[in-house]
Amino acid sequence: IVGSNGAGKSTLMKVLAGEHIPDEGELYYQGENITGMVPRQIQSRGIEVVHQVLNIVNSMSVMENILLSSLSARHGFLTWKEGEARVKEVLDYIGISLDYHRIAGTLSISEQQFVILARAIINRPRVLVLDEPTSRIGMEETKKLFALVKKLKESGTTTIYISHRMEEIYQICDKISVFRDGTRVDTRRS
Repeated sequence: IVGSNGAGKSTLMKVLAGEHIPDEGELYYQGENITGMVPRQIQSRGIEVVHQVLNIVNSMSVMENILLSSLSARHGFLTWKEGEARVKEVLDYIGISLDYHRIAGTLSISEQQFVILARAIINRPRVLVLDEPTSRIGMEETKKLFALVKKLKESGTTTIYISHRMEEIYQICDKISVFRDGTRVDTRRS
């Protein structure tokens, strides 16, 4: 999804995430009306959103931050061993080497971006929404992100990539929708 600032890209993402209720219309996913569902309900349907604004808890470890959306528990108790294995697996899948016991507030901005991405990927989403994911990362990290998007596509995950950087869109997208003033102007294959 492309468009200038204020075109409605992020608002659409927040509606899809269950953070905003649309003023009009309905939102359907796989034949089910998901309009007005809360974020937890949306996530339970396999939709994960990675926001442009980093929502990391600086005082928690990398592992704790990643597990925030997917706590491993048995009989009401957290199972850190199981959680640690899942965090290692998701970081390996993404291709990022991080000490998951490190405090997240000590990470670079690009490392924090990948922690947030890992938080979404750990749930094995069917739909992953990325809002301006390269705005805070460098060229090498962007290459890793694009490789991940291609890997996710091969495994059946749909990625909705929100950006205003056309060079990125043409590299990884199959279809492009242009938004202006809160309205979809056009959708075409890239």
